[in-house]
Amino acid sequence: MTGGRAGSPSRSFQWDGASAEINSVYVHPDHRGRGLGTAITRAAIVAGGAAEDLWIVADDEDRAKDLYARLGFRTVWTTIEFLRLR
Repeated sequence: MTGGRAGSPSRSFQWDGASAEINSVYVHPDHRGRGLGTAITRAAIVAGGAAEDLWIVADDEDRAKDLYARLGFRTVWTTIEFLRLR
């Protein structure tokens, strides 16, 4: 655990009134499978409840995509970047 926390929003929650974005949710591997990610994400959804658009950023290979789908999120677009050394 980092700083005595089992999980937290990694990059916080952003809200400008019309839209809100959950950048990422992190649960320490030792504490996964206990519903912490679900609880953190649901709390962020409640916090952004007044927003017209609520977004969550998910890595395409992220294991949390199943969680986000269960909570009602759906893929709107996918972006892939290829990086090359030199």
